[in-house]
Amino acid sequence: KNTSWVSCDGAKNRCGLAQDGSPVCVAGHRGSGVNCNKERSFYCSHKADDPTTAICKYPEEHSCYNTKCHGIYNNSHLLVDCPQDHAHCDVLPSGLPLCVPDSRNTGEGILCMGKYSCSADDTTGDAVCNGKRDMKDLWVVLAVALAVVVIMITICVVKRRSKSADRQFLLAPSSYPSDG
Repeated sequence: KNTSWVSCDGAKNRCGLAQDGSPVCVAGHRGSGVNCNKERSFYCSHKADDPTTAICKYPEEHSCYNTKCHGIYNNSHLLVDCPQDHAHCDVLPSGLPLCVPDSRNTGEGILCMGKYSCSADDTTGDAVCNGKRDMKDLWVVLAVALAVVVIMITICVVKRRSKSADRQFLLAPSSYPSDG
């Protein structure tokens, strides 16, 4: 028997403790929960760090979405594929992960900035933003390098012409001082 948790539908029941301290599901009484904003699209879920606490999940616009759902309790090591850009995660009363196809309520993900592509961690299914380098950066580097080369060639040509002009001045008869 699992003594750390029991499955209990909080909409019709409430959780309690037996005399030995183990959890029990008390039938016929509504359990603790949370009121959701019915003006917005939502689905019910649980807190990530506390699967016994209900929360309202409102779909958010993400850049990249997670691709797997995790189980809870004794099934926390189990994952199921779930493209959360058009689905969201839930769990069965047993704690097994469940992917719920839903065109209105998307699942979890992350926001990315700049130019990016999406991928997901192979193990956890958590979304990852991969930054993209713009080709413009490469063109800027090439333009600067070309400008430096042109400047260096110009300096060499000017120096060479300057030396040539100095030699001609020295060899010309008019450049010698005259006696007299």
